[in-house]
Amino acid sequence: MDSRGAWQLDSEGLKGEVLDLVRARHELQSRLVLLIVEMFSREVLGGKGFRAIAQWLHGSTNLEIGECSLLVGLARLLMLEPVVADAFHRGDVDALKARQVASFCQHPPKNMTPADVDKARGILLGLASQNIADCDAVRAAIRRIEKQYGKREDGVPVGAPHRVAGGDRPGSENGVLSTDVDRSVSTADRREQPTDSGVNRDN
Repeated sequence: MDSRGAWQLDSEGLKGEVLDLVRARHELQSRLVLLIVEMFSREVLGGKGFRAIAQWLHGSTNLEIGECSLLVGLARLLMLEPVVADAFHRGDVDALKARQVASFCQHPPKNMTPADVDKARGILLGLASQNIADCDAVRAAIRRIEKQYGKREDGVPVGAPHRVAGGDRPGSENGVLSTDVDRSVSTADRREQPTDSGVNRDN
């Protein structure tokens, strides 16, 4: 149906079609990410990596290079983060929050153990999948986790000026992680954002 037929829909019909299109958009994004990963795996562009795919996409469409790089960057992150990728492809989280979680898990604070990263990944995905959570809430949760451990993987200080005592012990901060994420959810809830449980929120 083209735009000329939109007037024929009642209020419920309009809302229903908008939600259908949002779900379809997410499904298309999911398919596009899978295809980009396959292009990289097969070295379709001569083994020049993800940057070449972004440049090819920019030159072949009317998309800006920045948008192409973001899309290709998401595909690369999700290839490295299969748990986050599964959540994204199921529609549990949108592209922006999937990128946030995957990026954090690939560059965690240097004192986090693999078990701590797995725990944080699960908590962040749980937060990101809630309709009341936006990117700011996920970012706030990530910052709280970073503050507990003092420095990122690359050694750049974040948050608190000193390392939290016990931050290098496996599982020592799991309870704090859960509490901090709960605070983030409460903050998001106070924003009183409209929600609809039937929508794959895809910003």
